[in-house]
Amino acid sequence: AASVTTPLDHRPPPDGWPAVLLVPGTGLVDRDENLNGIPIFGQLAAQLADAGYLVVRYDKRGVGQSGGRPESAGLEQYSDDVRTMVEYLERRNDVNDDKIIVIGHGEGGWIALLAAARENEIDALALLGVPGTSGTDLILEQQKTRLGYLNSEDPERNRQVALQTQIIEAVLGEGTWDNIPENLRLRADTRWFRSFLEFDLNEVVRRTRQPILIIHGDADQQIPIHHSDHLASLAETRRRQEATVEVIKLTDINHQLLIVAANPVNEYSQLFDRHVSPEMISSLTDWLDRTLPSEK
Repeated sequence: AASVTTPLDHRPPPDGWPAVLLVPGTGLVDRDENLNGIPIFGQLAAQLADAGYLVVRYDKRGVGQSGGRPESAGLEQYSDDVRTMVEYLERRNDVNDDKIIVIGHGEGGWIALLAAARENEIDALALLGVPGTSGTDLILEQQKTRLGYLNSEDPERNRQVALQTQIIEAVLGEGTWDNIPENLRLRADTRWFRSFLEFDLNEVVRRTRQPILIIHGDADQQIPIHHSDHLASLAETRRRQEATVEVIKLTDINHQLLIVAANPVNEYSQLFDRHVSPEMISSLTDWLDRTLPSEK
């Protein structure tokens, strides 16, 4: 189930609209990617439509009006959903099928990369706050960072990290579930989490041939900004002429693409604005216009 936002006050291009597909990140989020009460994708769709792009955003499987069972889906299955949506865009008479752009946010960037590696009809990729490492390394990094913010004492911090490491090893079949609380096992022993840990970013990026834009905010506490550098270095190893890479780092922008106060204790309660960053929007549309120019 999806929503299509079509440009208003724009003359339709003779070959159809350039189209953008928005791919949401972690969690059971709907087509608007409502995070902390803010419709990130709803706002992004409106802004991109104003810029002359037809935009599609969808409910993840098992969420909102979409069918399916999220507990049976891993990253590969979610990437199949992206390919299905791309096929839908290709069938629309008002879409230019040579200008289909996929934008992934957070984990949605990995899903978008997986789809692009297998789908030649995706013409460009934009990755917003996307991890640039393995799933295992990301989980451990986030665990250590969270414990650091909580000022945990060293013994407790070490215990929590050891527990997380044991859970990861158990999920990957490299260890046992002995002494791991049942509630933690139920949360971790899933197809999605296993696929997340096993995700081979290096191989997937290598198989893509599309131009890639990487946008990351320096106030991102969920996926720290250094991930953009590693992701860019992987994309730059591609040898195809069209496989360009551009990195844009934004000041005071968090993982939700919002402007935040300097050094907030709780960034979500101290937002300057509950709207997607205008600078992020302008950076994105500028790259789209340069990468896939079209009369709008």
